Amino acid sequence: MSSLDAALKTYEVLTALHALPDQAALTTAEAALFLRLSPKSLERMRLDGSGPLYVQAGARGSRGGNQKCLYLKADLLAWQQASQVSNAMEAAIRKGQAFRTIFDLVDEAPFYLDTDGRIAGMGEDEPLSVVIERLGSGAWDIVWLPFVEAAGRQWVSLSAHQKCGRAVLAALANAEQKVIAAIEATNLGSDISGCA
Repeated sequence: MSSLDAALKTYEVLTALHALPDQAALTTAEAALFLRLSPKSLERMRLDGSGPLYVQAGARGSRGGNQKCLYLKADLLAWQQASQVSNAMEAAIRKGQAFRTIFDLVDEAPFYLDTDGRIAGMGEDEPLSVVIERLGSGAWDIVWLPFVEAAGRQWVSLSAHQKCGRAVLAALANAEQKVIAAIEATNLGSDISGCA
């Protein structure tokens, strides 16, 4: 898939989410897709209070933090508007630091899971009609995974799994070659400096 095709599919998914009424309640995974963040980022934001407003089920005084969290689309839009910045320095100041943890460096993508927990495809690869059908149906879950983790799971489609797996393996092979080249360069450099 070309980068243009991927961009168009992402645009279709975002268009579908933005077409929902402002009072539509989105799950954490759906809200993350809407905001183009990972669910882990939203969870961290809930803990430190830096994210959008959310609704959490449970009666007053109920114990435990496992109640489902939902985000109203209007609150997501308001949070996006309030988070606008005009330059990189303003963004860095707002964040407090460039990266909070090493996990912020790992890119995750949305994947659909079928009722058996198998990957049914990438959220951004699905046609608009499929996204609309699946949103809020409860039959499909959206999970955010690093590509390498997704490639290590069972998929519904062998060809889609092979495509993802080949891309992951190619990226890992490229990284391996860079590491080997760097080690060789270091070795040559130490041999040269040892002769002086």
